[in-house]
Amino acid sequence: MLIASIGSVYQEGIVENGRESEFLCICAFLLSFGFIRTSAHMIRAQVSWWPGNVETKGGLHIHHMVWGIIALLVFGYLGVAVNPDSPWREVSAIGFGIGAGLTLDEFAL
Repeated sequence: MLIASIGSVYQEGIVENGRESEFLCICAFLLSFGFIRTSAHMIRAQVSWWPGNVETKGGLHIHHMVWGIIALLVFGYLGVAVNPDSPWREVSAIGFGIGAGLTLDEFAL
């Protein structure tokens, strides 16, 4: 009952108003920002089971901002220049939101 109610609110309030891409983008942003903030705290706290930083074989640390900028460039280009149809429009919105979360988190430091 609750899931059907949430589904109808989503369908009527977001999909039918043409706002699904925007909604998915902000959700992806918030989730990725929250995840990467949690990850940074776990790494600093040296939690043993947490995977840690991404490094090259030479020991060079690759910041998550790099991955975020790459995602912003790729998915931003796809969303604007290619202007794909559904479901790829939604996929590019999610990718852009993730890239924004990873990039903007670096400024939180």
